Amino acid sequence: RWKKNLPEAWKSAVELSVSDRGGHIFDPVVGAFSDVVEMDFSSFYPHIMWRKNLSVETLNCRCCQPTPGNTVPALGYHVCTRQEGLISAVVGRILTERMRAKDLSKGAETCELRFPEESGMGDLVPRNGRDRYRSISTILKWVMVTCFGYTGYRNARFGKIEAHETVTAYAREYLLRAREVV
Repeated sequence: RWKKNLPEAWKSAVELSVSDRGGHIFDPVVGAFSDVVEMDFSSFYPHIMWRKNLSVETLNCRCCQPTPGNTVPALGYHVCTRQEGLISAVVGRILTERMRAKDLSKGAETCELRFPEESGMGDLVPRNGRDRYRSISTILKWVMVTCFGYTGYRNARFGKIEAHETVTAYAREYLLRAREVV
């Protein structure tokens, strides 16, 4: 069982260099180009957290051993395959609702969803369906950004730097694979 009072695991300088890299930035080629491709990964980090079951209690669990299917690229950590993690479950629900709101924002004329806290907010509350669902989608996006950031925050109840590093390790791997495909 994971405990918040456990300190970050010791890492050598080499391990720290590999694990603490963050995302991946491609160095641009200077010049003017045509036929440029843009890749857009909608809710990229939350999708990784959800699909890979990344949560503080699922990372390096005691019930599973590292296998090719559950080992984090470049880091050697492993992810539990027996239980769903709290953070991945929460992010999955938020992500599902965000995708639904994005879909509804494309054609909805009205939105029946109302909250008691909205009374008296006047023009701050979008009235037409498209704008309202776009606002909901944006709010849920920032909740998920916060969920990712929270995994790496030292004093967070559900934070653990290794979970934060794992998300960025998968992201680097996927971006490099996507570059190869393109």
